[in-house]
Amino acid sequence: MARTMFRQEDRRRLRTIAEEIPKIQSLMKELVETVDIMGNNKELGTFRESLEQIRRGETRRWDEYVYELRKKGAIQA
Repeated sequence: MARTMFRQEDRRRLRTIAEEIPKIQSLMKELVETVDIMGNNKELGTFRESLEQIRRGETRRWDEYVYELRKKGAIQA
């Protein structure tokens, strides 16, 4: 039976790769979501409209938005 010998540098590289895998998985998930949105005309249209609202200054402060949701009972305090 053959025995594999790893040098210290090999072990270090393998640890680095193992640490980076969750980051790569997260980036791939985000990429797939982006591609899905880009391929969905309805979602893309909604996104473009949101950008236009921002350009027109039709925004509000986060705390105002949260206050409104609480007032409607959509979220708890």
